[in-house]
Amino acid sequence: MAGVQGRRCTVDQVDRVKHLLAETEMTVHEIAHRMGTSASTIIAINRRSDIRRYNGKRSHWEKGAEPVAQAAMPHL
Repeated sequence: MAGVQGRRCTVDQVDRVKHLLAETEMTVHEIAHRMGTSASTIIAINRRSDIRRYNGKRSHWEKGAEPVAQAAMPHL
């Protein structure tokens, strides 16, 4: 599934991205590829949600302040 410029993510897609950011070691580019969107979309979701903090590094991060509700997550 290829990304489409200007298409908004659904709430379910945003929730899945948040889950992947919080619960996996996948890179932003791997998540973008899996979700069929751009890396900048994943970065924007991460920035708004404060899930990962990169602190100027590209490959290493620490957990941010945003807890991700497990009950609301779809089964992957």
